[in-house]
Amino acid sequence: MRTAEVTPTPQALPQSRPTTPWGRYLGQYRHTYLLVEDEEGLKLVDQHVAHERVLYEKLLGNLGPSPAQALLLPEILTVSPAVHALASEHLQELAELGVQLEPLSGGALRVCALPQAVSAGQAQELVLGLLEDLAQDAFPGRSWKEKTAASLACRAAIKKNTPLAALQAEQLLADLARCQDPYRCPHGRPVILTLPHAEIERRIGRRN
Repeated sequence: MRTAEVTPTPQALPQSRPTTPWGRYLGQYRHTYLLVEDEEGLKLVDQHVAHERVLYEKLLGNLGPSPAQALLLPEILTVSPAVHALASEHLQELAELGVQLEPLSGGALRVCALPQAVSAGQAQELVLGLLEDLAQDAFPGRSWKEKTAASLACRAAIKKNTPLAALQAEQLLADLARCQDPYRCPHGRPVILTLPHAEIERRIGRRN
């Protein structure tokens, strides 16, 4: 006697729980975009500009105090006379953001401290780039402090093509949600792109 085949009844997928304030973190796309699923659709978060926004607001103190960290081995930079004069003129404003410099003779600067929000291992690269940006007025901002914060945030932020562990990505998304403006970086670039479910289904040709 032949036994009738029983087709299993498909089970509904369990409702996914959000792992971030933005929804459920799915993973990275091209080691550049963080993928998040929510009730609205699929969100693509640019990890560089998201981290840039987080660092910018940390440097400005919007996410709590941003103290300076003294360098165990201060860096010595040699800069042009114009940049040396610029840094010497704005030592107090730079120090308020955690960048502590000491002018030396011969066009040199000693980097004594950096903001705790950025990596001390990047001291030379960050400060040289920062001073170049400030000399060229390359970053937006109404005040010197905002321009300094924008330059440091951009240069210290996670770059594209950088693998992130799930916990790192979820922490970045949590920090982003705490920002006063989580949707745009200091330059005005969008941080998040949302693809609505209906749009995805329309493009894929699904009718129901």
